[in-house]
Amino acid sequence: MTAYFNETGWPEKAPKGEQERKEFIASLHKRKTELFMVLIEKKLLPLRPGVAKLIDQAFAKDVKVAVCSTSNEKAVSAIVSFLLGAERAAKIQIFAGDVVPKKKPDPAIYVLAATTLGVEPSRCVVVEDSGIGLAAAKAAGMTCIVTKSGYTADEDFANADAVFDCIGDPPEERFDLAFCSSLLQQFA
Repeated sequence: MTAYFNETGWPEKAPKGEQERKEFIASLHKRKTELFMVLIEKKLLPLRPGVAKLIDQAFAKDVKVAVCSTSNEKAVSAIVSFLLGAERAAKIQIFAGDVVPKKKPDPAIYVLAATTLGVEPSRCVVVEDSGIGLAAAKAAGMTCIVTKSGYTADEDFANADAVFDCIGDPPEERFDLAFCSSLLQQFA
């Protein structure tokens, strides 16, 4: 939010001092999270097509699943729990918020996830939706599939191992766990 206001101009009634602006941004972020949580709890923001299917395929093959996000842990946990259900959520490790000193595009969050889960980064497949996430995954030495979003459709994904508009559910499935495994074999 700070970057946005610095680029587009601060609201007329926004504080002028640096510390007051930090507090203002913190209050906006808190309110945004509260509103977001209501949308998630009421299931007004659905999962992208194919997410649950891919996770279920991974669980069926005893593949470890993690969520690595720069968003705060409370919001990420709510998304996972409310939109994927408690049974899936119990099996998913969440790495969110400020668990690492630097956010994406720094690879630290992916390195932490791989280390915690006991998986070599070269054996990880990341599904990302942004250029900064892609950069983080590749810097961590991981295979990365990009599923573009409305916010990131015009970003440069030249370094991605594959690019799709979504994961997709049958009959409009774009990729599945077998495709992820084939990428690992291809780059081994």
